[in-house]
Amino acid sequence: MDRIWILTNLREAAESLDSLIEAVEAEADPALVDAVVSAQVYSVYRKLNYAWNTRHVASDEAISEAGYDEAVQYPKDFDF
Repeated sequence: MDRIWILTNLREAAESLDSLIEAVEAEADPALVDAVVSAQVYSVYRKLNYAWNTRHVASDEAISEAGYDEAVQYPKDFDF
């Protein structure tokens, strides 16, 4: 596992989550909170999925568009 690669991707996911938390904290209207969460949680999950699914990719390897689409999907190796 490329430590720098995974850290970079986890930090991007954390930034998206921090942004979502700030948006929810700033919004008092429950209906708008739902809209904010619906709009942004997808990005958080995609970034976490990308970090997990590409954890064995060297940071200098290119990921094709098709590979990216697969990389942001829910991990197949989780049994939730």
